[in-house]
Amino acid sequence: MQSVTAPFQFESNLALPQQEIDVFQKFIHEIRGIYGEDWGFVFDIKDNISQVLRCIYSDTHDSKLLPLGHIPIAANLSWRSMALTMQEPLFFDSLDLDDPRSFYLQRTIRPRQMAVFQIKADANIGLVSMFGLKESKVTIREQDLASIQHRCQEQLLVVFQKLSWRLEQHVMDQATRAIRQQETPIFICQLFNRLLELPVLLIRRLNGDTYQALNQSGLEDDFDCNRLLFNLKDREQQVFFTAEWQHITKDSSFPPDQTMTGIVFKPGNTILLCKGVVRLTGRTKDNIFHYIEQIEKLLKRKPVPISTLSFLVYLQHWVRSQDRDINVIFQHLIDTLVPFLGADFGTLALYSREQNRLMFVSQAGEFTNPLKDLPLVDKNGEPTSIAAHVIRMNKPYLVPDVRKDRYYRAFNPAIRSEICAPIRVRGEIIGVFSISSRELHHFHQLELGKLLFYCDQIGIALLQAGILDKAFTETEEAQKQAQDVRFGFDQHTHAKEVQYTFGNLVGHPQGAMRAVFDAIHKINNSGREDLNVLITGETGCGKEMVSFALHNSSQRGKKPMVVTNFASFGGDPNLIQSELFGHEKGSFSGATNRRIGCIEQAHETTLLIDEVGDIVPSVQIKLLRVLQQGNNKKFQRLGGQDHISSNVRVLAATHQNLWNLVEQGKFREDLFYRLQTLVIRIPPLRERLEDIPLLLTHFCARYERKVAGLKIQTSNRAVQTLQDYAWPGNVRQLEAVINRALVMFSENGELTEEAVKRSLAAEMRHAASGPPAQQSGTSLFRQVCKGGENAFWEHIQKPYRNHDLTHGQLVELVREALTESKGSYKQAAAAMGVAESDYNRFLDFLKNSRAKLDYREFRR
Repeated sequence: MQSVTAPFQFESNLALPQQEIDVFQKFIHEIRGIYGEDWGFVFDIKDNISQVLRCIYSDTHDSKLLPLGHIPIAANLSWRSMALTMQEPLFFDSLDLDDPRSFYLQRTIRPRQMAVFQIKADANIGLVSMFGLKESKVTIREQDLASIQHRCQEQLLVVFQKLSWRLEQHVMDQATRAIRQQETPIFICQLFNRLLELPVLLIRRLNGDTYQALNQSGLEDDFDCNRLLFNLKDREQQVFFTAEWQHITKDSSFPPDQTMTGIVFKPGNTILLCKGVVRLTGRTKDNIFHYIEQIEKLLKRKPVPISTLSFLVYLQHWVRSQDRDINVIFQHLIDTLVPFLGADFGTLALYSREQNRLMFVSQAGEFTNPLKDLPLVDKNGEPTSIAAHVIRMNKPYLVPDVRKDRYYRAFNPAIRSEICAPIRVRGEIIGVFSISSRELHHFHQLELGKLLFYCDQIGIALLQAGILDKAFTETEEAQKQAQDVRFGFDQHTHAKEVQYTFGNLVGHPQGAMRAVFDAIHKINNSGREDLNVLITGETGCGKEMVSFALHNSSQRGKKPMVVTNFASFGGDPNLIQSELFGHEKGSFSGATNRRIGCIEQAHETTLLIDEVGDIVPSVQIKLLRVLQQGNNKKFQRLGGQDHISSNVRVLAATHQNLWNLVEQGKFREDLFYRLQTLVIRIPPLRERLEDIPLLLTHFCARYERKVAGLKIQTSNRAVQTLQDYAWPGNVRQLEAVINRALVMFSENGELTEEAVKRSLAAEMRHAASGPPAQQSGTSLFRQVCKGGENAFWEHIQKPYRNHDLTHGQLVELVREALTESKGSYKQAAAAMGVAESDYNRFLDFLKNSRAKLDYREFRR
């Protein structure tokens, strides 16, 4: 028989570093120091992928006790595999070596004591086995087991956890085996070689007329039908047979007249050949039949490709852990797959359908040019990269020579060939995965199919883990990209004729906005990011735009800014504190899980507190304490005991006159002075009419980007008409008027004076009619109470879902209802026509609408 490379061996791929060997040796030394030197030790780890126990380290002196390298995990195959399913140590004061489950001990060793201890994490992940090597030395008693188990857990758990983690890292290496059962034949050969103490050869049918021969050393070769002189099918009813070698095969590995004993495993496609005649008597016969029965169960398992199985296990470990950072998940995916697929470089990008852009989230290999987010097409409608072409065509793409490909973008001059495949979920593309090589024609259609398969598995795992939304919204790159687009930093939406200060602000450099530009420049160059900044201005004048300009031009600008707005919390102190500081589970009614507050989220970046004047007085004192601490702010979550530190820069914005609120007793004077350290006042649009032509050009450019092929023409008289208006709604109102004029009153992209006047006339009609007067919480509560049965669902829930009722009104209604019922939700619900059977539905609605208040406040 020809010798080929032996199958994968765990030990050679996961060699123990000296530090971990020292831990095992220290443990062994301590145990022997207590219980005597005549103890052998075997350390096993559970391999969930191949479903075997693997021996990772042993110390048996010179006893020649050599346990098998791996044993299939089946409770009735061995004592070790049986102990893995138990919660307590397995102990034998007198071990029966003739028991079939003791097969892995050498016949020359006669230990009478054995103890197996479990290493436990969430489940049993490994075993420590102790064997008394001399029959006369019996030194462990049952009362010693708890002490040794505690010592195993305390000293070895960390090492076993590291080994388990490294084992999963080697999943892709193990995937090079063709099928999961490839180790089973080796196990059969090793087992029967020890049981019978004879050389053995395993012959099994692979497919058709092809047979495989394997010995206990893992050497294998393929037999064809011409070399195998008998049909396995003819012998499937037999258990044992004897025959001369020349009657079995024409192969010359043994002398022709060598007698062989055959053992047939059902369903008849596997035969074990043993050199010589096997005489089965007594206990040996029972052992042989026991293992024949167990091995037949193993052989009946359907072979599963290890590459598929391993990859799915890998994805489950890294993707389904929602507590793990998404950036880590993506980076580990690409770091593992690129070398596994034989590539030198790789990139993984998500596709934002809303923005029609590629967002690169991770890369492997060295790239001379940094990977930036790219639009899908250029100004001529052509794909900007190979990845963009793959998304447009919705199929994988093979590039044997990138220098000749029209779509290739030179991320790295060392790249010569590349393949790219889409990541799809339910038929829709969510991203692309590209791998590249330094060699020309390195990839072929086979690799392209593999890459597409793995991309499909990535999509399935992301979907099952429920983190697709996370992938697009919670990565720092995705958040930063979304913020840049929303607040004007995306250069693809900029007008060529306009100069953008700090990347997003539109204003004449010598006009009213100059004071704003100068203030941002001085603040960021002062080096005092510990000082709070207050941004004031009327509604719609661009406070958030200025805030993001201040953030992006600072040293913290590489990370997304965290923004919170307190106008939507209805004055509820619990909700406001939870938003700022976070809360622990059970800290107040409705706090079913821990929540991270925005101050903690903004660690090492900037926090914008919008509408700071809406913070209720009871929370203002807590905010003041935090603001007094400089950049490193310490605080406690609501309901928590631990102090949390966050390095955060705080910006605050408001459209209100804070001093008037101070005089009215609604805002703390000390907090006012703390916020007033640095102030940026944004002028209203009526004070910066010189900026209207620039703003008009900017808004028209943004409009053109959303309508393919459109070119907007504006007239001077249209610009003058816009400058003649007072703009009570400031820049936000200007954008609305321009968009209305282009959609409703313009033709062929011509923004005329007439179109502007008609748009302004519509604006003034809406202003004249005014918004409907909002009912107070008291009047709403009285109205609902008079409505009878189901009044709450008709008059409150339905209008709220249709946005006819504001969140503030809903909170005030609940506040009034709890005041009347003295904190009883049941009485409040009954008063508003909620049936008793709908009470839980009522509470769920309030909870989901963030309108469920703490009833204890109303019982005082």
